[in-house]
Amino acid sequence: MSVREENRKKAISDIADHLMKEGLAKTSLRQLAAAADVSDRMLLYYFENKDEVMLAALSHLAERLTLQLNSIPDKPMPIGELFDRAAAMIDDESVRPFLNLWIEATANAVRSIHPYPLIASTLAAGFLSWMEDRLIAPEGSTKSASAAMLMSMIDGLEIVRICAGEQAYADARASISRTLRNKD
Repeated sequence: MSVREENRKKAISDIADHLMKEGLAKTSLRQLAAAADVSDRMLLYYFENKDEVMLAALSHLAERLTLQLNSIPDKPMPIGELFDRAAAMIDDESVRPFLNLWIEATANAVRSIHPYPLIASTLAAGFLSWMEDRLIAPEGSTKSASAAMLMSMIDGLEIVRICAGEQAYADARASISRTLRNKD
């Protein structure tokens, strides 16, 4: 691996750490370069533009999250079991910053803030595929539809936690679990 590639990988990791800590509010090129401990010009030597920096850093974070998610076996399981396992992961304090960053990126995608529509669709495709690989779809449903439903439930639970508090989150999680387990 060339020195340039090594420095690029380090910059991606440093910027990913910065995004986990600061969210998407501090993402000017200058702030991203400072997070990578390089100049703006050097950052643009490693990356074509800021969009490429953001896509690389958020993809790196998705890879990190996937490593944590891979603690869930890749054997297909009923939808209720997969929901319970995935929902348990979002209670892990090390996972919640990923979800908060994902929600922030999704909100920017909704507002068509470039490059977030591409980032959100890329990351969503990866997570949907991850869920499909571990899912036995309920009768009358497809794996892709069931995975999309699970993703909306997991993301929605985090929004409930943020907006309505821990009790509303716990109640919603328990209700979804009961409903899905009845479908298994």
